[in-house]
Formats: sequence, structure tokens, C-alpha cells
Amino acid sequence: MPKKVKNKTNIAIYKGRCITPIPPAPPAVRFSLSNPAGQVIGNVISTTLLFPTTDYSTGPFIGPNGTFVVPQSGFYHFDVTIGLAFLINTGYPTGNGNFTFAINGTSITTAPNWSASIYNPTPAGFAFCLSANFSLDTQLTVGDVITIVIFNTGNPNITLLPMQFNGHSL
Repeated sequence: MPKKVKNKTNIAIYKGRCITPIPPAPPAVRFSLSNPAGQVIGNVISTTLLFPTTDYSTGPFIGPNGTFVVPQSGFYHFDVTIGLAFLINTGYPTGNGNFTFAINGTSITTAPNWSASIYNPTPAGFAFCLSANFSLDTQLTVGDVITIVIFNTGNPNITLLPMQFNGHSL
């Protein structure tokens, strides 16, 4: 067995050969953001969803209004759960649209379109609910900003119910 000698730089030397230690893995990035409810999506084409409550975070990478700012380059996994309530002003309500993940303001992937209809007359002022879940695995670089955008194309009276946005490095 070769004799191991340590020098002041903490690099192991075996019979004149330097063995560089393996650098430690970067720390795991994990976060969970939420919005307790109440954000109203009016008659707009799209809006960025707000996640003002940080449930947990392993570092200082949560930006304003619950955006995620990438602290280290690598692969990430994200999950979003969103609840919608449609306020009904007529007897036959409908709603449709979609959600998307955006990197630095550019949509990169869209969740399947959602569509909801009630074909039986309901009283005005009644609300019905829809829940949407979607995920994303993607490679990101330091400083990228991740947001969630909703596109409302069918009902001007949508209120968001409790939402969750979480993710982690892979």
C-alpha cells in the first residue's frame, strides 16, 4: 500500500502523484410557496400568479411575490396546484384557459388547457370550482426567474382558491 502524505494544500500525494479531492455536491435547493386564496383574475388575457407566503425554503432564492430565482445552474423539478372558483352570473357558466411556467417572462411549457362547463341552469351568484395540477422538469442557469402565468380566455369572474408552488433541484 503506498504511503499517503499530506501537504499544506490538503491534496493527497501517492508516490509523487497528486490526487485532487472530489468537490462537495452543491446544497439541495428546496422550496414551497403558497397563496391562501383570494387573488381575482379579472377579464384579462393573462396575469402572473402571486405566491406571497413562503412555507419553507433552504436558501434565499425566493423573489418578489413568490417568484423563484435560480441559485445554481442545474436541473429542477416544479409542481403547481391551483384552485379556481367561477362566479356565475348566468344560468350556464363556462370557463376555459390554461397555465404556463415562464422563465424570465417567456412561456416555456403550457399545462393542458382547462375547460369547465355546467349544462344545468344554476342561480346567479353561485360558484363552482376547478383544481389544476401540473409539473415541469427543466435545466436552468443561475439567475433565471420562474413564474406561473394563467391565461383566462373564457370567464371574467375567476377567483383563485388556495394555491401551492414548490420545487427542488435534481
